[in-house]
This record gives sequence, C-alpha cells and structure tokens, in this order.
Amino acid sequence: MNKSVLSLLLLIICSKLSAQITIDSSDIAIAGDTVLYSEASPFTAGIDLSLTGANYQWDFSTLTPTVQSADTFLSVSGFGNLYSLFFVNIAFNPYRSSCAIRGTFPAVPGLTLSDEYNFFYKSAASYSQTGLGATLNGTDVPV
Repeated sequence: MNKSVLSLLLLIICSKLSAQITIDSSDIAIAGDTVLYSEASPFTAGIDLSLTGANYQWDFSTLTPTVQSADTFLSVSGFGNLYSLFFVNIAFNPYRSSCAIRGTFPAVPGLTLSDEYNFFYKSAASYSQTGLGATLNGTDVPV
C-alpha cells in the first residue's frame, strides 16, 4: 500500500515539473539539411515580453506565421572556389567549416555584395561560426 501511494505521489510531482531544454550536436543542422522557419507579426496584446525570470512561462499558442521559408545548409566542398580552399574542413585550419548557409550582410556604400554566405563548424563539443563569404564587385571574398 505504501509503495503504491509513494509511486502515485512521485508521478503527480513529476507531471508538474518543467525544465530547460537541452540541445546537443544531434539537434544542430549539417550540410544537406533543410530547416523550415517562420516569421510572425509582433505581439499586439496579451503578452508582455519584458516579464521574465525563474518559473515564468510564455504562451505562444496564439502566434501565427506571416511568412514561412526554408534554408538549406550547404557543403563547403561543393563551392568549388576560393571558399572551399579557405574554409576546408581539416584539423589544422583555424577557419575549418563543415557547412554554410546563405546570409544577408549590411550594404556597404560603393561596394556591390552578392552571393553572401555564413560558414559554420560543428563538432561534438561546439557549433560556431567560422567566417563569412560574399562576392564583392565580382570577386569571391572569404572573411
């Protein structure tokens, strides 16, 4: 009888617990993955985003997307140009990258930027941005 009551009590307590999510390397995109994302209108009523802290939960159930799109993570070796050389995924390269995704950079007066990319490296211990690349006045420039 006591074991049943204790088990029921533990089940009730555990059903009310909430915890922060944990993200590991298997949750991070790699070359070839496509990620769907949504954009929504700003909140107009009902949610005060300045309220935060321990034991505070936001309810986004009424949020509806205004735009949805998908991005595909690209293989660095598939670029076949200066980027492949600069961001090659070898151990001694400080800019080694395992994937890239299209990006948008701020406009620079007098310069024409196109084909903008963000480069990333994923390992079991980290996921970091290793560089940027863009075509600047017709020339590929890795940064």
